[in-house]
Amino acid sequence: MRILLAPIVTLFISSQIPVINTAFGTADIIDEAPEDEALSITVEQSDAILDSGECYSTGELVRPERVFVKTGSLTTFALVWLPEDWDSIPAEERRAIFHLHGHCGQGAMHFHTWQELAEERGIAVIAPQVWLDGDAPPPGYNLHPDGGFHLDVYLDTYPMITLLADEYGISSILIHGFSMSACSAVILTYLDLTQADLIDLTVVNAGHISPTHPFRRAIVGSDDESVFEGERFVFLLEDLPGRHGVYEGQLNTRDWVESFGGEVLHTEVAETGRHGVLLNSPSYAGLREDIVEIFTQY
Repeated sequence: MRILLAPIVTLFISSQIPVINTAFGTADIIDEAPEDEALSITVEQSDAILDSGECYSTGELVRPERVFVKTGSLTTFALVWLPEDWDSIPAEERRAIFHLHGHCGQGAMHFHTWQELAEERGIAVIAPQVWLDGDAPPPGYNLHPDGGFHLDVYLDTYPMITLLADEYGISSILIHGFSMSACSAVILTYLDLTQADLIDLTVVNAGHISPTHPFRRAIVGSDDESVFEGERFVFLLEDLPGRHGVYEGQLNTRDWVESFGGEVLHTEVAETGRHGVLLNSPSYAGLREDIVEIFTQY
């Protein structure tokens, strides 16, 4: 199965308002992973987490399937879990949670946090790996000072999401972006409006989009206050000790999304704990259940 999103020089919200100059990439599911140092290191890290149970899981661990995806520039993978009765679920009711991990992270780390909630409701869970370790990124990708590199939202992540949605017949997506990927989740929600229109709920968790980010500057420059109209958001913010300015940036992002038409269904603020507390702590288990329940209403 291959997804080719039509290359476009300029994305438009309307025929008059240019927003982002880019072109989408391609994505294919492949049977075997190629010999690639960054991919091999990242797979080993993922397996170590799944084997150890470091998944913040409270119940029996379920081993997801690893699906390798080749984009135009690189090969990565996604962890995929489908309910047992997936094939019997009507096409228009096939829902999935796409979990996007944080900087230098692994989709495996919080996979079971969502899987255990999704299993009760017949929802699939997919965790694309949007960070690859190693010291040799493809041309055009920035090597992080500590090693490793992020996937490109336009060329890699969104084509991979639409590919997997098509592969498994998914009709509705909850996209959860944690930390670094909080920014990506907002961008992906906008891109999806102009393309597949599958994202029905966006959870922005402990991250922000800087006012100087090219995407945000382009949206502001469009002077269109309905950019996110019809899109639903949940914001999980962290106002933690010792992290000066972080909360303000997250709050500013929420207000910005809302000012451009996004519907903010709920905002939760954590004031104690470590980064990721809203995703990890049992104290917020009820909140996570509520988020999945909200998703099932749309």
